[in-house]
Amino acid sequence: MQNRIRVSQIVGDPTKGIPAIIPVGKSTLYRWVTTGQFPPPAVRLPGITWWNLEDIEVWIAEQSHQQGGN
Repeated sequence: MQNRIRVSQIVGDPTKGIPAIIPVGKSTLYRWVTTGQFPPPAVRLPGITWWNLEDIEVWIAEQSHQQGGN
């Protein structure tokens, strides 16, 4: 089973003490999804949106590589 991650775990939620993996707002993240700059959620139902953690990790690695990181 793949690890699932919710939007609040991606962009963080300071009120709940959840640090951001990607420090952007929810609207930015959803805009990136719409424009193809970020992987689409694996599950999107009313009130429930999940991403596969592996998809996010791959995206982060790609961003790092494009910016000259390791």
